[in-house]
Amino acid sequence: MFIDTEQEVDAVVSNDILNGNGIKMKFNINDTDGAFYNNGGTGTTSSALSGGGGTYRYKWSILDLNSKLGAGSLFGSFSGNSTTVPTAGNLEFKTLVKDQVLKQIGPASGDFAGADGAPLSVANVRQLILDNQKELDAAYKLDAAFMGARTTIYKDWLATQVKVQAQVPDRVKYNLEMWTKYGMAHTLQNVSIIPSGSGVVLNNPNANTDVYYTTDGTDPMGADGVVSSKATKYTAGTVLDKKVKLTVRAFATNNWGPMIDNGLAAEQAQKEDTATKAVQALFTNDNIASGTIKKETDQATIDAAQKAVDAVADLATRSVLQNNLNTAKELLANRGKTSGAITTNDFIIGTDSYIKGTYTGDVTKIGLEVNNTPQQIINATGSPYQYYAKGKINAPTDQVNIIGYDKDGNELQKTKVNVQKPTAGQITLNPFYLGKDNYVTGQFSGDVAKISLTVNDAESTKITVTTTNFQYYANKLIRNMTDKVKLTAYDINGKILATQPVIIAKEAATVGAITSLAPFKIGKDNYVTGQFSGDIAKISMTVNNAEGTKITVSAPDFKYYANNVIRNLSDTAKLTAYDNVGKVLDTKTITVLNGISLPGSIDTIAPFKIGKDNYITGTFTGDIVKVELQINKAPQQRINVKDYIIKYYAKTNITNTNDVIELVGYNTAGDVVSTKAVPVTSANGGVTVNPYVLGDGYVKGQFTSDVARISLTVNNAKKTTISVPPTGSDFQYYAKPLIKNRTDTVSLTAYDSLGGEIQTVSVPIL
Repeated sequence: MFIDTEQEVDAVVSNDILNGNGIKMKFNINDTDGAFYNNGGTGTTSSALSGGGGTYRYKWSILDLNSKLGAGSLFGSFSGNSTTVPTAGNLEFKTLVKDQVLKQIGPASGDFAGADGAPLSVANVRQLILDNQKELDAAYKLDAAFMGARTTIYKDWLATQVKVQAQVPDRVKYNLEMWTKYGMAHTLQNVSIIPSGSGVVLNNPNANTDVYYTTDGTDPMGADGVVSSKATKYTAGTVLDKKVKLTVRAFATNNWGPMIDNGLAAEQAQKEDTATKAVQALFTNDNIASGTIKKETDQATIDAAQKAVDAVADLATRSVLQNNLNTAKELLANRGKTSGAITTNDFIIGTDSYIKGTYTGDVTKIGLEVNNTPQQIINATGSPYQYYAKGKINAPTDQVNIIGYDKDGNELQKTKVNVQKPTAGQITLNPFYLGKDNYVTGQFSGDVAKISLTVNDAESTKITVTTTNFQYYANKLIRNMTDKVKLTAYDINGKILATQPVIIAKEAATVGAITSLAPFKIGKDNYVTGQFSGDIAKISMTVNNAEGTKITVSAPDFKYYANNVIRNLSDTAKLTAYDNVGKVLDTKTITVLNGISLPGSIDTIAPFKIGKDNYITGTFTGDIVKVELQINKAPQQRINVKDYIIKYYAKTNITNTNDVIELVGYNTAGDVVSTKAVPVTSANGGVTVNPYVLGDGYVKGQFTSDVARISLTVNNAKKTTISVPPTGSDFQYYAKPLIKNRTDTVSLTAYDSLGGEIQTVSVPIL
């Protein structure tokens, strides 16, 4: 708030002239002689006071020539004392005043009530008055009783406090308006420093302005308000190093914006970078993926890296670094010890000559063991390896192991070899009728896993077979009676087990009939249904002389979608049956009837708990085929239901217990047959928190029921929101760098899975 000095000041002069950093002169500024005096109402008029001074409106008015100039007129000289000339005064001085107005009161925008926690905000001043009133209350009563000036003196004092409290909002608002009017309140917004990939970018919300930043902690604004020689003009989109402290202001002609910096974030980024490099430096070629550590890595370098990792505040980043550091610790602990692993492929008797596989680690020799009898040990010359075993393994029942040894003959790993008998298989084929069949069909036995078709020496794709009866699509492959065709069977490893020629026969006469055709009920049925016999392969539906798509059918039942094709009782519809080459085998007329609207009922709906449940569940009876969710009578998605069970996903739809939520049931004719309200409740649960001992790493406690996430608030600044463990009831929140003093005000807030606040509790600090 504006503080008037009426140019009254005294000075204390020091003779500490030899100390370059010493204070040479200290000014003691006089009080305001009425600048804070009130004369009734919720605001004061511009009034001079007898004996000098005046109300806060008077101090800003043109009638008071001295107050705005300050002690020795110094303030007025630097500020320019003008509401009409933007360039009046010193730009550097005015910007620094703007910074203090923003810091001490708050932004000159919005409700003009000041910022949360600002010393001269409405809330803070009112609280200060209340605190002082409480502190003086007993003394004032005693003094009033002793003095005895008048019987109402204490009540008059209390009434004055009420009046003062009522005038605080006007005082704050008016003074912010005056600071703005005289060009000494910020009109530009903060520039945001936003993470972007591995760096940061600057986001400027102020149109037609530039952004300047420094990297040494100094103000981008230089002497007298010019751009500092240390400042750099920011180009939008440029990614800056997040490890460097950036001090930033927006700038337009004769107008600097608020100054911000990323000091804490840059410091933490530096610690993360230091820790990352310290951990990487432990490994060969600074590469963690190498799986080995440098010869220079010892306990001292491990300890130094651990100290760097411990300094990282971000839990996720620290966890990754700690895992990698633990790997290095384990490698250091096992330095000098040998280890290794060996794998083996299956060995097929009669097919394979070698046992093959891979090895890792310190394996230098490989041995074979058959039925507990050791065989020759050979040198391991490279992975993958092979060990000649033909004649050593003779039966599927043999117990066979492959063994990896280190250079000193120590066994590192013994791995069982899966011994398999030779595969065998047979196939039988049915004749292929050219012009009728689409598939070569047959049966197989034994170890057949895949088959292929070869036509005129051109082999087609191998396909997997899993059942005894198989089929291979050949309609476009076998085109002539003279084609030479064979089918080949393979085992799972690609070994040929059997080959048979495919007999090609002439097209046989095809016959078939539509044996039954159900009437189609408009408004109820979706499909034309019926049965057929014979060689029918496809059917089509013709409505009012327009034939639809031919679809493939399998005996004996068929259905053809007609819901959006047959629409009127007067429509003429027929069904046509074809063989596999398109020959018409039968045609039947479709009887078209009115649909019947049948009754149905939604019987039960389970209560839906916001923040916990994903689905509305319930049951129904009768003719209900679809249900629709309605929120305050506004329809949502309509879904199919069956088997008298309702399950409707509504997690993102139902968010308010005050909404009217209903499920509407529709029958096969599309009519509404039942409506039922959905009971809605909200998530419940809570948290308890243990006292926090200053210096500890974590705030700890317990949670219950629907609590899914928690956050910490320190001195009215909300911190990161984290998830609670998926199992158990204990939580912990890393708070060591956040809670620094026993006087800090700390609270913990619990939320449900949708982000709804469930409970906030205070955190005691010991």
